Amino acid sequence: MNLYKSITFIVLCLCCQLVGAQPQRRAEVASTLFGGATGQPAMRATVLNDESDDEWTSLGTGRMRDDFFTTLYIVDCVEFDVEVEENTSKPGLYRLVTPYRNYPYAPVNEIEQDNYMIVDATDPDHVFLGRCKTGFDFGDGPIEVYSVAGYKYDQEGNLDGAIDDGACGVLRNGHITFPTASLLVKYETAPEDQWRFANYNGQFRIKLPGAPNLDVNITLAGFVEGETDKVSFDIAMGDGCEKVRVALFQGEASNDSLRAMYDGTCNYQDITSSREVLFDYRGDGVYTIIAVPYYQGEPAKSAHKTQELNYYNVGWKRIGQATYSEGFIADSEVPISGISTCTYQVDIEESTDRPGYFRLVDPYGDNYIYSNSLSYDYTRHYYMEIDATDPQCVSLKLMEDGCGYDMGYGRMQLWSRADRALGEGKTKDEVKELGYFGKVENEVITFPTNMLLIRYIDIPNTGWYWANLTNTFKLVLPEGSYTGIQGVEADMPQGEPLYYNLQGCRVNAATLTPGVYVKQQGSTVRKVMVK
Repeated sequence: MNLYKSITFIVLCLCCQLVGAQPQRRAEVASTLFGGATGQPAMRATVLNDESDDEWTSLGTGRMRDDFFTTLYIVDCVEFDVEVEENTSKPGLYRLVTPYRNYPYAPVNEIEQDNYMIVDATDPDHVFLGRCKTGFDFGDGPIEVYSVAGYKYDQEGNLDGAIDDGACGVLRNGHITFPTASLLVKYETAPEDQWRFANYNGQFRIKLPGAPNLDVNITLAGFVEGETDKVSFDIAMGDGCEKVRVALFQGEASNDSLRAMYDGTCNYQDITSSREVLFDYRGDGVYTIIAVPYYQGEPAKSAHKTQELNYYNVGWKRIGQATYSEGFIADSEVPISGISTCTYQVDIEESTDRPGYFRLVDPYGDNYIYSNSLSYDYTRHYYMEIDATDPQCVSLKLMEDGCGYDMGYGRMQLWSRADRALGEGKTKDEVKELGYFGKVENEVITFPTNMLLIRYIDIPNTGWYWANLTNTFKLVLPEGSYTGIQGVEADMPQGEPLYYNLQGCRVNAATLTPGVYVKQQGSTVRKVMVK
């Protein structure tokens, strides 16, 4: 991810024209933590003393992973070197010397003098950060950071309130971490009631010098050809891990799953070196793989990956890549600063039962230039379905769960006015008369002006906005992929098994050659080996 993708987008608060207010999840600090009933600032300007008159001893070079700037900009949680010192008279009281000096994205204004991030870990179960002027400036003004626990300590003189709220960090095995949304960030020039919650990704971390490497990286390797119902993951474990316990669960991550791993009551594997691990594949759906590193016989902070897997992909076949010109986010009634129309490649599939019925796979995923690991939801696939079975009556189906991309305003639903009108009970002829439908010409799908819709469903009391205002939406299908023939539903007796190859194409059960196939019978889908 380069800086262009982040700071040309500019701070998200500049896009307030969306609804005349900040995104809900990033504005709550002003009213709940720093403001009274009138919303006026209630915070005093005290900070945790940096003990500048005391002596500090350098511990060497540690590492810090940022999850402050991610609140203001679309940037990754990058990790970089920091110089760490410890107070000679107060063991466990640390300070990071000019913590953002080695931040990978160069600031507009260079940091001219040292500043300090004070980290009080004298009680390793209740860690907090003092208010810190980072000296870092992307061009919108210098940025300062804080922690909720640090604020409460400065306000109340103790950590009782922070402990009750679960806002303190912890020091474990030389790693300092904080709960999600327990850190704070703002521009120095912003009012005191404009602190924003940070660490939304739960990724902020300080690794003290000499701390063991307990990181675990999980990579989905894919379906295992030649194995029946097996899916593969590559597990890379840090050299400080004694072992890593790995298990695969169906569904989203949960504390119950993690507890079952600690107790050893689930189907797990223990590995002592980086390698590939195989798990049973029980059909398409959402899976979560959890990896727990062990150090000195005790479990450390786990890693997990939640992802929707669609290896059977019954009913669809991949036909290549389409060329997509984005006409929703960049061409709507909602002006978004820094976002412009772009054209890129997207994987496209076609229904095996309905020729001309397509779906784009993750159209706002990796190839969308404004998307990165923080702004896109990789836990599942997002499909944009387009009914082009009739080339003169093309409609785009509602993306009910959003498109997977989040600029800070939450989920964005995309739709066409044609499909909306059909859902409201209008006939195809009526919708055609209104001019709502798109069309296919020479394997290019377009829609008329204002005939697409976008909605920000996580912002209360917002309706649909018109999109494709200047006819930027265009989808160029792979050459030779469009037949223009209206499909028919498969007419198979109920209960009779259907067979598909691994590309999702239906095959004749009577002429199967040796190999691996997907068998569907009723609602049951499984992979079978034909010998």
